[in-house]
Amino acid sequence: MKPLFFALYIFFVFNCSLFSQVKVLTRDGFLQYGFEVEQTDKQILKLTDEDDLEFYIPRSEIKSIQNINCTIICKNVKYEGHIYKLKDSIYYLNTKIDKENIELNKREISSIEILRKPTSTAYSSFGITLIGPGGLNVVFGYMFSSGGFRIEGGTFNSVYGFQGNFLINLNKSESFESNISLGFGYTSIETDENIYDYGYNYNRKVTKDWTYGGIFYDFNFHGVFFEGGLSFGTGSFSSPQLNVQIGYIFRFND
Repeated sequence: MKPLFFALYIFFVFNCSLFSQVKVLTRDGFLQYGFEVEQTDKQILKLTDEDDLEFYIPRSEIKSIQNINCTIICKNVKYEGHIYKLKDSIYYLNTKIDKENIELNKREISSIEILRKPTSTAYSSFGITLIGPGGLNVVFGYMFSSGGFRIEGGTFNSVYGFQGNFLINLNKSESFESNISLGFGYTSIETDENIYDYGYNYNRKVTKDWTYGGIFYDFNFHGVFFEGGLSFGTGSFSSPQLNVQIGYIFRFND
């Protein structure tokens, strides 16, 4: 079910109290910015955005509500902070640095810019994947504005390995990320092998390994992670090899 029942265009009435400036993330990934309107229905969240559109969002569909900051230019002075109330053409702003509450008249404001993205675009990530270089892998990554790196390693039963990736970001939002990367790694697998020698059958432990480099594509959607790629290398397997891993990786990007 879509989280928005409807959106109506309205003419903004300034003697109507609007409360905290927020961003709302629904369970199916919809993101909406706006001011909370005085609530009369506990089951529905009502927002008004900067284009004077009203949005009605069922609270049962909401995953998170967070306060957001904005930049306001008023009388050639720049303010940055959180608008916690709007009433009678007055913006009530809590400044980001000094944590002071100030009042700004709408008629004297030349521009307002919502800070839709975090001040810093860099963040870390941590999670666990299956298959990959070691069967069961612990993953750590760090993303800058346009690229980053990821390292991982692990073991499961008779498999162990590690892998490193240098990432080039293709797409990045609060809920989604996709990258291409150049990677390198090593995988070792110990297996039982049946040997026939001089009329006798016997088993022995055989170690097969794969030292490789390759090109990879990955995406992360709400933590669900997938990576696929093609690797070239040396060892017990023919080159190239198909590399795949899936798992859950949390991005600390809030």
